[in-house]
Amino acid sequence: MLPSLAQLVGRTNPDPNTLSVNTVGPNTKIIKVKQPWADALVTGKKDVENRTWPITADCGEDSPMWFLVASSKAKPTAALMRDYEQLLDRQYPYGRPFVDVPSDFAYGAIIGLVRLRGCYKSWNSIWYNTPDIAWVVDAAYEFQEPIPMDPQDRMQTQGSLGSGERARFGYVDLVRAQVAKLV
Repeated sequence: MLPSLAQLVGRTNPDPNTLSVNTVGPNTKIIKVKQPWADALVTGKKDVENRTWPITADCGEDSPMWFLVASSKAKPTAALMRDYEQLLDRQYPYGRPFVDVPSDFAYGAIIGLVRLRGCYKSWNSIWYNTPDIAWVVDAAYEFQEPIPMDPQDRMQTQGSLGSGERARFGYVDLVRAQVAKLV
C-alpha cells in the first residue's frame, strides 16, 4: 500500500526524541545519490534506496542507522526524469501536491539526513528494483541549506563524513549546524 501524503509529511517532520546534533559524527556514512532520487529520499517521497551492496557489512533487517545523502553534480537526463515522473504518478494516482523542477534541485551538495530501517533482500514499494538490496528509509530530513561538497573531495559513491582525508573539509560541524536547525 502506498503512503498517504499525511504519512509522507509526518516522515519529514523532525522528531527531537530521535534526531539530535549528536546523531551525526565523523563516522556517519555519506552516500552520493543522483538527482532526482536524492531529493526524493530526503523529502520523504522515496522510501527505498536501491544498491547492489549493503551500507555496512552487518546491515540486515531491522538494523537502523543514520546516513547522509549527497547529491551528485550530474543533472538528470530527460529519460531519467520521465522514469521518476512515472514512479511519482504511480505513488500519487490522484495527483501530486508538489511539482519537482530539476533546476531547483541541489547538485554536488550534502542535502539531508535519513534513517535507514535496515537492508532487505526485497521490499514492497514502487521504489524497489529487483534484485537490488533495499535500503529502507523510515525517517527523512531535508536540510534548509545544502552543504556544498568541497571541490577537492573526490568521493565517488560512499564514505564517512569526517574520518580520514574528509575530516579536513569540516563537514561534521556544517552538518551538525543544519541538524540543529531541524531540531
